Amino acid sequence: MRKVKWLVLVIAVLAVGVVAVNAQDTHQIVDNQLYIKDGRVNSWDVAAPVAVYCRFDHPYADDVDMSVLTSIELLGINYAGNGELVLSVDAAQIDAVGETPAEDTLIAAAGGFSLYRAATGSLYIVGPADGSGNPYLFVWDRGTEGC
Repeated sequence: MRKVKWLVLVIAVLAVGVVAVNAQDTHQIVDNQLYIKDGRVNSWDVAAPVAVYCRFDHPYADDVDMSVLTSIELLGINYAGNGELVLSVDAAQIDAVGETPAEDTLIAAAGGFSLYRAATGSLYIVGPADGSGNPYLFVWDRGTEGC
């Protein structure tokens, strides 16, 4: 019986070690700030209700640094931390509003989330309000935040 308890303890310690290694692969702490390392643009906002991803094509196999934006995808995140695609906006839709429109312009909306191009050229997401009544807002400039 004592050997069985010891074996269970060893298995439990190994399982915790595997989970800890997995967590380190998906999260990172930089300057006391937790980041999610899965390629999302809003990686520092670990409580965000949406994950923002920029998708790229790499048209030149010999130049891996050369990429062309193909779309921006929004994955709504549920309480379990799982994401579901709520909006996919292709590059043509983004380019259609221009680099700096005369006023903030809605590019696309779905699932309670909206993607805008600001008159300054920034992109921003507006999402549903949280429990306190504050809408989610995430702003970034193309060329920063990996997009």
